Amino acid sequence: IALTDTNPLTDLMTLEVDRSTGEMKLINTTGTALGGLRSYSITSAAGALNTTNWRSVTDFYDQAPGNGSVDPDGSWSKTSTTAFNLSEEAVGGNGGNLSLNQEVVLSMGGGLWVQGIYEDLEMTLEFDGGITRKANVNFVGNDGERFQIGDLNFDGQFTAADWTAFNAGGEVDLDSLSPAQQYAAGDLNNDGENNIFDFAIFKSAYETANGFGSFNAMLASVPEPTSLLLVSLGSLGFLGRRKSSRSIAALKETPMRFRHLAWLFALTFLVCGTGSASAAILEDFQFNDTPGTTLANAANTGTGMGNMWNEDTVDMDNSTVQNGVYRIQKSSAVIPNGFGTNFLDIANVTTGKVWLVAEMAGWHFASGQMDPNDFDPGQLEEIRFAFLNNDGDSQGGSTITAEVEIERVATGGIVIRGGALGTGAGPIAPQPLSLSQSDPYTVVLALDKTDNNYEVFTKNGDGPFTTLGGPAAIDSSRNGNSIRFVANNSFAGAGEFFDINRIYLTDTDPTNISNDRLTLQVNTVTGEIKLRNTTSTTFDIDAYTITSSTLAGDLNLAGWHSLSDKVPLFDPVDGPDADSILGNGVGETWDEAPGSSNKVLAERFLLGSSVFPNGREVSLGNAFKIGGDTNSLTFQYRNADTGAIVTGDFEFVTTGPNGDYDNDGDVDGRDFLIWQRGGSPNFLSSGDLAAWQANYGTGSIAAANVAVPEPSSGILFSLAAVGGKLTRRRRIDLHVSTSH
Repeated sequence: IALTDTNPLTDLMTLEVDRSTGEMKLINTTGTALGGLRSYSITSAAGALNTTNWRSVTDFYDQAPGNGSVDPDGSWSKTSTTAFNLSEEAVGGNGGNLSLNQEVVLSMGGGLWVQGIYEDLEMTLEFDGGITRKANVNFVGNDGERFQIGDLNFDGQFTAADWTAFNAGGEVDLDSLSPAQQYAAGDLNNDGENNIFDFAIFKSAYETANGFGSFNAMLASVPEPTSLLLVSLGSLGFLGRRKSSRSIAALKETPMRFRHLAWLFALTFLVCGTGSASAAILEDFQFNDTPGTTLANAANTGTGMGNMWNEDTVDMDNSTVQNGVYRIQKSSAVIPNGFGTNFLDIANVTTGKVWLVAEMAGWHFASGQMDPNDFDPGQLEEIRFAFLNNDGDSQGGSTITAEVEIERVATGGIVIRGGALGTGAGPIAPQPLSLSQSDPYTVVLALDKTDNNYEVFTKNGDGPFTTLGGPAAIDSSRNGNSIRFVANNSFAGAGEFFDINRIYLTDTDPTNISNDRLTLQVNTVTGEIKLRNTTSTTFDIDAYTITSSTLAGDLNLAGWHSLSDKVPLFDPVDGPDADSILGNGVGETWDEAPGSSNKVLAERFLLGSSVFPNGREVSLGNAFKIGGDTNSLTFQYRNADTGAIVTGDFEFVTTGPNGDYDNDGDVDGRDFLIWQRGGSPNFLSSGDLAAWQANYGTGSIAAANVAVPEPSSGILFSLAAVGGKLTRRRRIDLHVSTSH
């Protein structure tokens, strides 16, 4: 926003920046030749200037050593050369001259602008007489669009190349870089790191562009149909229903021989359930639709596959999708006290527990009390999310089971509260909120039909979830048969809006408040670390991070046997590459973060995830420094179903598995080689061989499913032959089996 005393249509200089190349050029678009240019500066608060590619007047366009095209009779000198400020000035003489429409190229050998999301450049030029001109910074290229977050090779698409660029900066020290440079290295949330939170952003963007990753992986891993499978799946043919556009898009990328089976497999997954299989996002509205899309036409990408909002189109006037959010900006001009009520029919929840999640990007409630559109104590603005006992408005009204409300109060403030109706139902007391909210704000309404209660959780910005209140009782006769979303009264006051990023329903706790979490077991004697599920909950993860806060770090990078190290490959999938081989393409299996060290160990899985049912445990080798400080450790993982970053539990033990003679945390072929050679440093007997046989496969999921043979001479020879190849830090698991 600029205020000027001259006509801006004919008085502006132009700094043109090409998004596709990062090149810059200064153009005299003022309508006249300009003389007496004394200095200029180009600034970027995010440090989006590549100093090595600056084609300066000092070096190229002054009298000497330049060609004199800007200053034919004087020399220039650089006054600032940083990623935040490039400045230079004339040294004596008459200053520079810019003829009408003259173009001065300011880039060389590449882009002067650091490509990314930071388009914050400013250019100021100083002329004789103290005249200052601001250039109009005009970004061109990329079809006139800014780059999307996560498009790190800047080609307008999300592909394997973006993943390669993103993962290259994983857990790397970025402290010496500017914010723009950090973004290019994968810092997508501007916190100075490329960590598990950035992975969550990247994967969400990737799946939005290319389809839900786990569904693609499911289709790709479906085997050739056997006759028995076709018969059992074929019996489900009558259960067809509408599919979401995202699922259809994913199917179109599936090889033809899989397509007929894929639909039936999907129906089996949805209709029959999967026992201990991973949890699901049941309904999911991410509002990535075309701007102007109404609530009724917003895409549902959950496993509900076709359930759509029954929208109150009259009372939701002017409320549509805008730039990735659903913006409520309705007025009460059509119907006073307009109670915009929208319903979503869901599968009936009569037992178990579900979570309704609403992620808000922000809001603004006007504080003025002169205009009824700003604030009317007789028609209070409010947003409600509720579970109903009936199927929406099809039964003549709304029978509320439990709900959460964000609402104005008669004094003009705003609060959040919980409520339930019916016999024995209890309220959750209100807590105040700000009239304006610029940070993300998440509300979770949990409905527990096993214990017949509900609970409300909130999360402000990057903070943790906290309990608003509960559990509070619900009427035991009421179920969760539909969802109601209400926007009441006017949101048309001065600057008023309410932006919703996402609404989804899940059967997995997204709050990280539940006691059920994945456990990291640390053996303080051997240094072995294991991922373990000791709960009755099934976890589906696609990233984990283990950190140590001490200066030197109490982890052991050299002893880390990561998921990406496993042989055979750990839970591989087949991605969008040309072949159908599992795990041989970019993102098709677990990838280590290149910045892993004794202070942080991290892995991510772009195109798939790993399911941990009850009892599953996987060794990560001797990745803890023996004698280290266990209090320095933290453990986080990403829930692949909900996208939540969860802080896991710890278990510290002081024993190791019998038969682990090389102390690497698992019992495998290397331990047999040590036994064969008599042991080191202690003698190993036939009893030690029995211990090896009894515990073979401990710490190795791949080996746990194969039979352990008698140590025949052939096996001894085979093991001895490969013994010399097992000295790399990235070890190869050797699994003894007659089935391989």
